[in-house]
Amino acid sequence: MRKEFNAMLPSDDVLRTMIDQMPALAWSCRPDGSAEFVNQRWLDYAGLSMEEAVGWGWQATIHPEDLGKTMETWLRLVASEEPGEDEARLRRFDGEYRWFLARAVPVRDERGKVIRWYGTSTDIEDRKRAEEKLRQDEKELRRITDAIAEPIGVLAPDGSTLYANQMMLNYAGLSLEDIKADDLPAEILHPDDLERTRDERQRGLSGGEPFQVEQRVRRKDGQYRWFLARFNPLRDDEGTHYSLVRDGNRYRGAQTS
Repeated sequence: MRKEFNAMLPSDDVLRTMIDQMPALAWSCRPDGSAEFVNQRWLDYAGLSMEEAVGWGWQATIHPEDLGKTMETWLRLVASEEPGEDEARLRRFDGEYRWFLARAVPVRDERGKVIRWYGTSTDIEDRKRAEEKLRQDEKELRRITDAIAEPIGVLAPDGSTLYANQMMLNYAGLSLEDIKADDLPAEILHPDDLERTRDERQRGLSGGEPFQVEQRVRRKDGQYRWFLARFNPLRDDEGTHYSLVRDGNRYRGAQTS
């Protein structure tokens, strides 16, 4: 049976030819995780010879800050004998590091034993840069909203709270984690306003247009004050998904219960 199974497998030369033709950085590893072959595209990218890359030589191309996590993830994956993936920065032949997503899958014999690993490494540098820019934009937006002397919150399309500025946190005497809690409305809204506010907000959210709601919000000292909450949609490039920014203007007199 084993001989028949092996006879059905392509030869190593055929497999290597196939890997070399792949339009991606591709490689194969032994059951212990050490590299036995990398394709020409991988060698051209890293500027290494086959002799330098095989075994554990490929570690030299991983960014020093990523190497520890990469090895931990890879050895854990090898031990699990299950498919997996990881992200790390890979050094190019000119010394520049770029982010790659590496995916690996095991190949088993007829008894289920892993006899080889195959994998690809895909350049995700543009995606990582876009994610970093988004993080920086969000950080700048939070810095700006924290400087505004009005309570401001950001909601997900389903109405759950994603963010609240420092003014809102200070007013309610809550942390950002508290603000994100599912039971927040019941926590800070006047009991007499809760059901009405939920209904009005749900209708507004489903409509996808600007709207406003009057509601009493509890201050950190237990006093309720009337607020006019304005909701404005923020849409993505396709105009199909949005979150909502909310600001509240205090008005009317204070009410304690």
